[in-house]
Amino acid sequence: MKKAPIKTPDYILLEDEFKAQCLKDRNTAEFQISESEYISVPFLSDNPDFVLIALEPGFRKVKLLIDIDFLGSLKNFLIHYCAYYYLSNEGFNYHITDISKSAMKSSIANKKNMRNKVYPNWYPLLQKEINILSKTSNTKSPIIIPLGPTVRDFLSKGNIEFNTNNVVLHYGKRNDYRFRNYYNEYFNNITINFDEIFEKLREFAEKIANFLSFSQEQKDDLFNGGKNHKGVFDITQYSTEQKEQIVFRYLYYKKMFKNISQNNI
Repeated sequence: MKKAPIKTPDYILLEDEFKAQCLKDRNTAEFQISESEYISVPFLSDNPDFVLIALEPGFRKVKLLIDIDFLGSLKNFLIHYCAYYYLSNEGFNYHITDISKSAMKSSIANKKNMRNKVYPNWYPLLQKEINILSKTSNTKSPIIIPLGPTVRDFLSKGNIEFNTNNVVLHYGKRNDYRFRNYYNEYFNNITINFDEIFEKLREFAEKIANFLSFSQEQKDDLFNGGKNHKGVFDITQYSTEQKEQIVFRYLYYKKMFKNISQNNI
């Protein structure tokens, strides 16, 4: 199987800037993000057609053998699955990243004005990230897909161009009711169960892990769990409500990513 590209020298240098900014965030006495730390994102393509942009990494209580953003939950793998099959036509020609690379506890990140204080320092670095990923293309810049209105509104304050039709819901829990409403409006007559989607995600997780050259030990730790944590694919941890929400998100992202892909051919 083809492997993920090696990070370019420019991107490696940019990661040093990410780490430095995380330290600045942590040491800024005004809002004391004492636990802030840098978590990298998966480097799937050095010339992506699409760049999905989320908020910031969540702070993990348990450290995994693989500490990479967007690869720590079933919802993460769902986003990747839908991007791979429905956005990128069965390819890893997409990049997923955050505005801020500074991991924070949700209780801190969701405080009033917290993101307004943190995000402006990251805008130039996000712009640089997109520019680096555009360097090898002689034709066009990648299509930007903001994950949610917070990302949309932040990007609108600068010169990162995107089409508002490409804004999709963030996959976070706060949007549970929105995904349910969307399902009731558009997919109520579609029959698909959680177990079917779960197996698809489990198979795909193996694919992306191999693409990123994870070791068997790393895969076991992430998928099956370790001494102090459950694996992403330990099905016993998911409630009926959580299973329903995975189904809602799968149908939503499948539809939205197909539309974005078709409209940008």
